[in-house]
Amino acid sequence: MPKGAISHGLRILRSIVTRDEVIKEYPDKAILLLREFPDRIIQKLWNALGRPAQSRRPVQAIGRLIHRRARRTQDHEALSDYTRFFRNPSQLEVLRDTVLDMDEGAKLKLAVLGCSSGAELYSALWTIRTARPDLITSAIGIDISRTCIDRAIDGTYPVGSRAVEGITETTYPRLFNMEADTFTVQEWLREGVTWKVASACSAALLAEFGLQDLVFADNFLCHLPKENEEPCLRSLAGLVAPNGMLFVSCVDFDVKARMLASLGFVPVTARLEDVYMEDRAAREAWPLKYWGIEPLDKRRPAWTTRYARIFRRADSERPEKAEHSAR
Repeated sequence: MPKGAISHGLRILRSIVTRDEVIKEYPDKAILLLREFPDRIIQKLWNALGRPAQSRRPVQAIGRLIHRRARRTQDHEALSDYTRFFRNPSQLEVLRDTVLDMDEGAKLKLAVLGCSSGAELYSALWTIRTARPDLITSAIGIDISRTCIDRAIDGTYPVGSRAVEGITETTYPRLFNMEADTFTVQEWLREGVTWKVASACSAALLAEFGLQDLVFADNFLCHLPKENEEPCLRSLAGLVAPNGMLFVSCVDFDVKARMLASLGFVPVTARLEDVYMEDRAAREAWPLKYWGIEPLDKRRPAWTTRYARIFRRADSERPEKAEHSAR
């Protein structure tokens, strides 16, 4: 895009919030001004800039205002079955490296909150059990939808469905049996798995299931009403055992950073950028969709805490460093 066109696009976006001083000093007033424009106009103006201009820091500052507007004004609706096997391979590589460091024959407890139709839980179990078959692993899948839990228990997925997108019978050995036009999860992965219809934010989960070594809370927190996001994250964090790990995404970055730090969690920095970049749909949706995620910016203060999707809870008997890299 020619330099003149970029400047023109910047002027258009800046005009939405009247002047730079409004952006820097009065963000709430800027949000009010942005609300006067329908989403379709904001989308056209943003897309008119093109990717090169959108990557510039002044434009990203405006993008953050647009995203704040989206989070405040758009209806938050979770897609109950929008999941697939091995959705974030880099994240599963960190999981694999973690279990490779565990003692022989150790017990490992895994909980997947908002488990949908079971793809994330089965993917994690396959990663753990193929890397360390000696571990005694148990797993809990929790979702508020009875339909999703029934699908997870059934463990069958039609060929060509979103859940098994890009997967063949031989992509991951011993994951599926193929029967007619469906993939069926093999029995050895079903062993030791409990499924529960419940709210992922229920305060009763800890009393019912106890502390967990690994807690997955991916891709649902941002769909909650804003006032529920923080208490739900606190409840989920309470499930993580000392020195355990929390896998969390789709959550307000400021809420996440503040709360997890106060609870003694430190970011796992191994493959941090790879894990973050895997979520292409969310990156491309920013700033126009409330569930989009901002471009990773290493110039921001405490950027590893802001962009990490994996955290380790400090062992109460052993001090932790400010950041932790999985070995």
